[in-house]
Amino acid sequence: MREWNAISSFAHNLGVKKEIIEKTEQAFNEFLKRYYKTREFVWENHKSKWNESLSIQNFHFWDVNFYCFFLLILSGYRHVALRELRFYLEAGARSYYIDSNHQEMSYNRKVLILKEVRWNKYKELIKSVKEKRKELEKFYDKLCTYVHLSEEALIDATRDADFNRALGLPFYEEDIKMLKKTFKYSRCLLLQSLEKPPSAF
Repeated sequence: MREWNAISSFAHNLGVKKEIIEKTEQAFNEFLKRYYKTREFVWENHKSKWNESLSIQNFHFWDVNFYCFFLLILSGYRHVALRELRFYLEAGARSYYIDSNHQEMSYNRKVLILKEVRWNKYKELIKSVKEKRKELEKFYDKLCTYVHLSEEALIDATRDADFNRALGLPFYEEDIKMLKKTFKYSRCLLLQSLEKPPSAF
């Protein structure tokens, strides 16, 4: 996989230990597997909505974003990575809200509505979510702590960039968990925007 080779090479040049890179690659492959399984499910069960759903189109970006997030995490830019996760979850919430309330509209008209709901509060966007709504709200609140950095966090963020503190793995496991949860909840919003999926999935 050419893109992953570029990431691993970059991490290696930064001094990231080989075992860390290998462990990260395993997590990366697990994410991709889950991503393509979800895409396959959506294609097989909601093919008619493929080109009209904002949620489906938003979900498409995960395969590219995985590279970005893993590169940021391995490079030590954890604050940047976590803020990007928050923005992605917000985009998923807006897509869910529009798809759920305007299923009959074309994709282009839904895009226009995005401007109207852009500044809506996150909890307002997901208030009709039937599954895991409280979890979504709690997790979003946690991600929000990385938007406006405290003085201490700002110093840490600068140190991350200058000395790559991720090499010592003080937050590495936590960052991967945050990425995993963001993907889990964005997938949850996607499926609920279409309809409730079979419990076996």
